[in-house]
Amino acid sequence: MALDLFAGYRKSCKPPEVEEPPDVAFNRPLGYLLVRALFKTPVTPNQLTFLGLCVGLTSAFFYLQYGYASLVVASIFILLYCVIDCSDGQMARLKKMNSRYGRTFDGLVDHIVGITTAMAGSAYAAWHSGDPIYYWLGALALGSAILHNAAYDYYKNTFIRMTRNDYREGDTWDEIKADYERVKAKGDQPVILFLLGAYRSFLVVQNTLIQLFNRGAAKSSSDYVYTEETAKRYYANNRMLMRIWSNFGVSTHVVLIAFAGFINRVEWYIILRLVGFNVAMVVLAMFQRRASRLSLVAPSAPARVKA
Repeated sequence: MALDLFAGYRKSCKPPEVEEPPDVAFNRPLGYLLVRALFKTPVTPNQLTFLGLCVGLTSAFFYLQYGYASLVVASIFILLYCVIDCSDGQMARLKKMNSRYGRTFDGLVDHIVGITTAMAGSAYAAWHSGDPIYYWLGALALGSAILHNAAYDYYKNTFIRMTRNDYREGDTWDEIKADYERVKAKGDQPVILFLLGAYRSFLVVQNTLIQLFNRGAAKSSSDYVYTEETAKRYYANNRMLMRIWSNFGVSTHVVLIAFAGFINRVEWYIILRLVGFNVAMVVLAMFQRRASRLSLVAPSAPARVKA
């Protein structure tokens, strides 16, 4: 299938309001070039996801070689991972191969790469600074990064569900639970069952964390109500907040830790994640609580998504 260059690029991207700034600036355009090169080949989105996993783990390996040259190599590999991480979703959208299992695999790989590179980066910071406290600060920064990404992922998926009737991304806990029970009853898809189980656990943790900061946030499929009126209201109240949340995702983490690697100051990234991002998130959560109260309607209204 021949793809018009610019029309194909637009179709390969998420709605612009939820895209992370580094993805818009670099990763999506580069990922699209990779997709175009592979579009007529048998390569699948899941294979690109697996390639990204290998690249991300290679980055973690070079962090642990403890030298500036290897740190630069690690930074290059983690940036390359981010491009591949964008390209698998772009290929899935263009080839119409979107699937719940593909999204789950992609999310699992994001966490594996994020955790391993953050731990390896913390070890490098402790070695470079000569202060073992960066092992502990790195662990706290990793926990913060997971929280930040979970919040971005939640508000991204909610924004899309509440404002778009022609695009879908992400799943709710009750949808995953139903799919998990269905696959479990069949008993012949252990890999899919594992992925769904991991996704289900993530959603439980994600919803618990979100409810701590925002009691008015949607929790189940019945809370997502789409009408023209609710879409306009949600868009008006949340558009600017969504643009800020988009700075809390994986790509921002990757760009910042890579930049810190290029200047040989990984410990600066750890402090920025611990202090700057956590303060920003607390402030942002205060505004988001008000926006959610103004935007979400009672679950008794006609629901767009059924579990």
